[in-house]
Amino acid sequence: MIKLDNVTLSFGERQLFDRLSVEVPAGGRLLISGESGSGKTTLLRMLLGFVLPDQGKIYVNGEQLLVGNVWRLRRKMAYVSQEMQIGNGRVEGFIKEIFRFKHNRSIAYQRDKVIGLLEDFQLGSGTLDKDLEDLSGGELQRVAIIVTLLLNRQVYLLDEVTSAGSATQANDRQLFYKPGRQNPDHLIAR
Repeated sequence: MIKLDNVTLSFGERQLFDRLSVEVPAGGRLLISGESGSGKTTLLRMLLGFVLPDQGKIYVNGEQLLVGNVWRLRRKMAYVSQEMQIGNGRVEGFIKEIFRFKHNRSIAYQRDKVIGLLEDFQLGSGTLDKDLEDLSGGELQRVAIIVTLLLNRQVYLLDEVTSAGSATQANDRQLFYKPGRQNPDHLIAR
């Protein structure tokens, strides 16, 4: 569950949010749409604790997001950025590296599951052998979405994922597929 309670945020003279209150229950989805510069990405960054509201409170699973618990609460979330800067090397190497991070080591890398998701997102198993630099922006974003699904988080924060192309839109159901969990939360900014 994600809850924003009377959140106000300004940058200088520009107010992005004025007493914004919204709740996304477990299993719920929220699509945030608006013009460029309206604060969609800033809202997601606020949920991750990178931007603090001027006023109001943010809750993740009933627990207030604070400086002291932000790292622990982030482990419950997966974020896909609108601008993919994944790095270089082969796709499979990148995915395996994610599973070597300290907080992901308890999750086993399952190549068959990866291939299944690649197929679901119309990328194909041959994508694992491709260099990241050779993928389009939409393909990179779909790889990032696949990684977030494999990490089995409770909350997905997806920033402009509908820009990843028709393959992502055609497989919308995959954005909400959650292996091993019944009630993930999703916030999508576009």
